[in-house]
Amino acid sequence: MWKYGIYSGADMHFYYSVGIRGEAYSSTPQNQGIAYGVLGYAGNASGGYNYGVMGTLAGSQNGAGIVGTTNGTTYVTVPGIYAGYFKGNVEVIGTLYNNGVAITSDINLKKNIVNMDEKKSLESVLKLNPIEYNLK
Repeated sequence: MWKYGIYSGADMHFYYSVGIRGEAYSSTPQNQGIAYGVLGYAGNASGGYNYGVMGTLAGSQNGAGIVGTTNGTTYVTVPGIYAGYFKGNVEVIGTLYNNGVAITSDINLKKNIVNMDEKKSLESVLKLNPIEYNLK
């Protein structure tokens, strides 16, 4: 059974349809305060089922359950179907888990980083066996 604090719907016969819009914005920079366009707060339901903010993409058209942008951009074309799509820099403090390609070329994952001897570097490059491939 669903219980709503606020429920709102928007008919999809218009170019832009928004169920609920939250805005906290000043046209000039401020030196005080904190602004939340939307703030979600949840907890103490069944383990694993607590979401501060939840977004779901339905239907068969391209889009994303959660979209994040920077620099005031409010119009983004999402080129596929994603749970999350971000236009701008994304920073993760902590561990980023994925179930696909692991990106491990990060200085934070390495130690004893030193410059190689130039002669040794060239010899190493010449021993490489370059290949070509296509992703599946």
